[in-house]
Amino acid sequence: MTQWHPINENHAIDVMAAIVTFAEPIPDLIFRRMVKATEEVAFASGLRSRHLFQQQAMSITVGASGQPSVQQVPAMVTGRMFNSVVEGSAEEPVSGRVAEQVQVIQNFIAYRTWQYVSWNWQLERIRALLEPALSMVVGSVFVGNQRLEYLDRFYSEDSAGFAPIESLLRRDSPHVAPHVFSRTDLWHSHTGAFLPDEGSSKRLEQVHIDAVDQPVPSGSGNARWINLMTARENRYTDSNVDQSSQSIFSTFDGMHADLIKLLAGVITKDIADQIYLMNGAKQ
Repeated sequence: MTQWHPINENHAIDVMAAIVTFAEPIPDLIFRRMVKATEEVAFASGLRSRHLFQQQAMSITVGASGQPSVQQVPAMVTGRMFNSVVEGSAEEPVSGRVAEQVQVIQNFIAYRTWQYVSWNWQLERIRALLEPALSMVVGSVFVGNQRLEYLDRFYSEDSAGFAPIESLLRRDSPHVAPHVFSRTDLWHSHTGAFLPDEGSSKRLEQVHIDAVDQPVPSGSGNARWINLMTARENRYTDSNVDQSSQSIFSTFDGMHADLIKLLAGVITKDIADQIYLMNGAKQ
């Protein structure tokens, strides 16, 4: 019997990201302090692969002939990125891969992990890695938005064909395009909408589902993969809203609870039970 398998043994999370974006670039002096503080905590936490984050720009000028010309402007360093890298298996084409990442850029700060443990553990990890930088900037620069997103991945492989999509996705879900249940080729189903206004922010909810054919984890052929991205984003409109670092982490905690409910409304109960969604690994 064909079936859908999560990418991991007890959960389907491939990557999780928590991002705080500022309404304007962080002043240089504060930014340099943020980078230094983040570097210290990142290195102490095992994220010792350090990289410059560069932004490429183009300059358009009009010469004497009246014809515009495009020139490439030297890349500007706009931040730092810190990674932890784990060794890959002997069968993998690269010797190592990124397991965890922190970015400190002049207009945002972000945390990503490709080795999700549990929400309570990850929230404390996010707090430990981002708090030093956030505490330096909140109150001086307005937070424009914050976002929490998950990429869950499932695969199916069988000589008789792929598992029916209705055994993975709910037919009655408003977040899934009806046509995907009759498709045998690749497809996309992307939905998004703003939730009822809370007054201090506009709350965006997104569900992006993509069917792709890629190798199975064992590397013994291709499989049909379903990549399922769920996200919550708050876009702040009230400059009087509490933007302390504690409030930011509390908001991430609430977003996580919302995303569990959102995913439960997209996948079937059998799959939700299989990945311990309501009281297991994703908690």
